[in-house]
Amino acid sequence: GILSIRWRASQSEASRECCLRVVSCSPLIYECSDFLSLDECKMVIAAALMGGKKRLGSGEWEVKYDLDPWPEQAPGLLPDQRSVLESVFERVDALCGVTRHAEEQ
Repeated sequence: GILSIRWRASQSEASRECCLRVVSCSPLIYECSDFLSLDECKMVIAAALMGGKKRLGSGEWEVKYDLDPWPEQAPGLLPDQRSVLESVFERVDALCGVTRHAEEQ
């Protein structure tokens, strides 16, 4: 099936909507089309490289960057990066149906 989700827009963009499509039931995996624009993807990658905590993934070739779940308070990020990351986290909150908690890191 397909689930459509709409989230409130930031000050600089119109209201956004995306469709979730089940890719696998076990494990449960969804495809979320149009979740990020190309510019948002570039901004998230730049923010991860600039302000994320680098760690190795499952192999030497895989590198992961942990980002603060509260980008508005994260040191080392530019104001535009903070704004885009906050918008992304708000979308994730909408998809999960729960909001972030103060004790999350």
